[in-house]
Amino acid sequence: MTNPVHIYRTEREDTAQLDTIDEAKAELADEELAQLDLTRYDAAVAKMMALMGMD
Repeated sequence: MTNPVHIYRTEREDTAQLDTIDEAKAELADEELAQLDLTRYDAAVAKMMALMGMD
């Protein structure tokens, strides 16, 4: 059985990492942002939103 505390800690850590990425993205120029492959980032955001019931 999965430890609920571990899931919560991982969710917090993952959310913190996504927030850090969002902050870094906000500092980029539009041209720089357009060059990024955000496929994995978008998938991670969608997964976190689904886990949080926000999909």
